[in-house]
Order: sequence, then C-alpha cells, then structure tokens
Amino acid sequence: MARGLPPPTGTGCPGPSRRATRSPGPGAIRTPPREQEVLALLAGGLADREISERPFISERTVQHHVSAVLSKIGVSSRTAAAREAAKLGIGS
Repeated sequence: MARGLPPPTGTGCPGPSRRATRSPGPGAIRTPPREQEVLALLAGGLADREISERPFISERTVQHHVSAVLSKIGVSSRTAAAREAAKLGIGS
C-alpha cells in the first residue's frame, strides 16, 4: 500500500451502487428499480417490444432485464415470473 493513501474500501469497482432501493420482505426479491418496473410490465402481459416503449429503453435492454429477473426469482418462463410478481404484489 502506498504511503499517504487511505486503505481500500468496498469491492474496488468504481461507480454508484446497483443495489435495489427496496428492502426485501418475506418472499421478496432484490432487484434494481428498473428490473422491478420491467417485471411489473411483464406481469401485465406486455411483450418485450411493448415494454421497451414504456420506460423508453431498447428492446434488447428489456430482454436483458427480463433474463436477469427470471434468474433472480428462479423461474424459467415469463408466465412463471408473472405468477411470482402477483404473489409479491408487483404489477397489475
């Protein structure tokens, strides 16, 4: 360690934290706000293209968010994700 420099902190990754702002309750998932928004729209039955028109993000980014949400909640389909979202009170 160089002299005069403070000891390293955190993970060493620069930039803002990507942690979710909502504290998880029983059965809740920790996702960034944008992924929560995408999950809510997915639960409402919207296709990726329709979702991309709502928060003004690309369809490819929506696909990434959907994939991340499916992984985080441990399901392999949009239908199962919509069911989980309903259990968590997310979406319509």
